[in-house]
Amino acid sequence: MRLRMIQTIIMLIAGLITCVLVIINKYPLLDALQIIFLVLIIFYFLGFVTRVLLSKIMKNNLESEMNHTINQNEDTREAINGSQKIIKLDKEVPKEEDSNLDNYNDEIEEK
Repeated sequence: MRLRMIQTIIMLIAGLITCVLVIINKYPLLDALQIIFLVLIIFYFLGFVTRVLLSKIMKNNLESEMNHTINQNEDTREAINGSQKIIKLDKEVPKEEDSNLDNYNDEIEEK
């Protein structure tokens, strides 16, 4: 989306520079128009190549960021699951007739 206009911008900047140089060097009108036309066409295609390359680079960066985020989420889930198992193993589960059952549940929730 952000790269949509880069092709046009590159072409117009090249055309502006060419116009200034043609005026400074006092080329005849027909020669100046031919030069500007060729420069615009050449830089239009160079802008297209630039846009395609930048698009691929940004796509690869986005994919690598997404993969990194997914890996982080999986690691976090594994850590959470592992810590829940540790909590269950650290505490001895009281029997139902024990009156401290509510205290035990409160301690688990705090961790």
